Amino acid sequence: MRVLTIPAFILAALLSACIIVVGDDGGSPGHWDDDGHSTVNRAIRIGEAQTVGDLDSVNGSIELGDRSVAESVETVNGSIRIGDDVVVDSIESVNGNVRAGTNLRVAEDIETVNGSLELAAGTRIGGSIDAVNGNIVMTQTRLEGEISTVGSDALVVRRVLDQVIDFIEELHLAELVAQDVEILRLPLHAEEDGEDGPDADGDGPEEER
Repeated sequence: MRVLTIPAFILAALLSACIIVVGDDGGSPGHWDDDGHSTVNRAIRIGEAQTVGDLDSVNGSIELGDRSVAESVETVNGSIRIGDDVVVDSIESVNGNVRAGTNLRVAEDIETVNGSLELAAGTRIGGSIDAVNGNIVMTQTRLEGEISTVGSDALVVRRVLDQVIDFIEELHLAELVAQDVEILRLPLHAEEDGEDGPDADGDGPEEER
């Protein structure tokens, strides 16, 4: 039987070639001025309290330390692990699990395909959650979203929005803690450049905008 011995400095070099570390090693900057970083077959680890741009990894995982801030976080064939008190714009994972700590703030959407999604207490999401072929585990998660509809009758529009709210409550999947319905009245006619509208001579009624 042959035993292969690898010197420590060669092993460290091989490991460093597979993992990108930002912030914890003292040699990498804590802030990226570019749009972010994209890797293939390499993992990305962001240290605590770091501010970065977009993170994109293929065949590699992404790990965000506590109190870090990032823009979009995307992986293909790799998992995403997020610490506590992290702020990101969006999360997207294909063939990988997403696990987040407490008090996660997501400005837009979370999308997962063929992977589970675990969100801890205090999570707030400004967009939607879309999961295909995966389980979703949420603990005290707050989802903030907007629903809009268009119609020529304010009463009909209000009735449709009320029906949507009733449908959400009847699902019994989450508690609806707050709602706000606002009706915007738009002008019926708009003047086009180069054409004379009904108010071109200044005698017609003014439209409220």
